[in-house]
Amino acid sequence: AGIRYTDDEKDAFHVDFTVPIIPSVPINVADDHVSWDLALAYAMSDSTQLYARVASGFRAPTIQDRIADDVAVTTADSETIMSYEIGVKGQSERFRYNLAAFYYDIDDMQLVAIGGNANATTLLNAQGGEGYGVEIEMDYLLTDDLIVSGGFGYASTEIKDSTLSVPAGP
Repeated sequence: AGIRYTDDEKDAFHVDFTVPIIPSVPINVADDHVSWDLALAYAMSDSTQLYARVASGFRAPTIQDRIADDVAVTTADSETIMSYEIGVKGQSERFRYNLAAFYYDIDDMQLVAIGGNANATTLLNAQGGEGYGVEIEMDYLLTDDLIVSGGFGYASTEIKDSTLSVPAGP
């Protein structure tokens, strides 16, 4: 189990070099969040273990003001995520495997969009997103000097925001 407290603040000053007589504009984004993690494992035998994990996560707000050609400064609000994973790990004398399934749900997903009428780089938030999938890994010891390994992964992700679009620009 674990817990983390994050207190994040970012400051920037934007100067429009196309109109240098306008003073710099201060920009500030800040947020705090408590995220946590809980994992459980159960040994079915000396060679097989089941596990489950639930965790929350946090990505602090951010500022996009690094590209001189972009017209405006953009910011993205904080992003939070809940993730869930279950799996099994096992091995025998010559064989080892890992199987896992996961699901996650994101609120206020931070995205970078490039385009619009101004063809600018823009930070924005989607209302949400979700993903799920499976992962499989296997190793087989053919000889003392040769291991055959294989893996498979499948992930399905979706942005959940029917109103999301790139800002048009000036």
